[in-house]
Amino acid sequence: MPIALSVGPIVHRTAYEQLAETIRGQILSGELQPGDRLPTELHMAEQAGVSRSTVREAIRSLQEAGWLERLSRKVLVVRDARTTAPHRLSALEGDMTEIRADRVTFRDLYEAALLIDPEVTRLATLRARPGDFEPLAAILAEQAESLDDHVRWMELDNAFHVTIAAIAANIPLLAARRILADLQSPSQWEFMRHGNALPVAYAFHQRIFEKMTAGDEESAAFVARKHVIECRDAWLEAGLDYNLPTASDDTGKQGPPGAGAV
Repeated sequence: MPIALSVGPIVHRTAYEQLAETIRGQILSGELQPGDRLPTELHMAEQAGVSRSTVREAIRSLQEAGWLERLSRKVLVVRDARTTAPHRLSALEGDMTEIRADRVTFRDLYEAALLIDPEVTRLATLRARPGDFEPLAAILAEQAESLDDHVRWMELDNAFHVTIAAIAANIPLLAARRILADLQSPSQWEFMRHGNALPVAYAFHQRIFEKMTAGDEESAAFVARKHVIECRDAWLEAGLDYNLPTASDDTGKQGPPGAGAV
């Protein structure tokens, strides 16, 4: 009997999408560093064996996603897309002060994370290039050393989830994940200080990373979903209000900007 192949769906991409993914992969792997100047369009076209119009379209998509920045008509450099929110994402994210004023509850955050995180993880596993996983490995290594430093650990938690969203190469989902991380910070900060919340969250991060690097998108998505559900269960077991306005002043608790562990 023939054996079953473990393969994902075959996705056909245009030449400019493939070129953009190649450049993005080199940025994520560290081969291209923030501030590095890219070759001319003509040189890139010759290297890749494509037309200049294909190069321009790839550059346009990377600029819109925040990976590249044009300093002048002839100077194109790498932008640190994992830490600097590009203009287009800022427009998508909108005014966070106004969003917080709407009294977002923990239930809201849980429902959003349950929809976003598994799919983002699945897409990132499918679309990742080998070098894409290096930033995640570095984040996990530092998280392991920061379990007693809640401030730094939560910053790394945010970086972990946002980096996965960046690897997924879907701008609306990346913007949504950044919004979710920002909204989580006030309540999640205090919640994650207690008990074994950080070691448990770190263990989930490790499992997600293992499934992603193995190319098992469905298992990676499954673990990401379990991670979100476990966070909800721990919240309820701690006796916290499911409908607590997590991002308002009513919590009386504030954490570092951008932190969040759902």
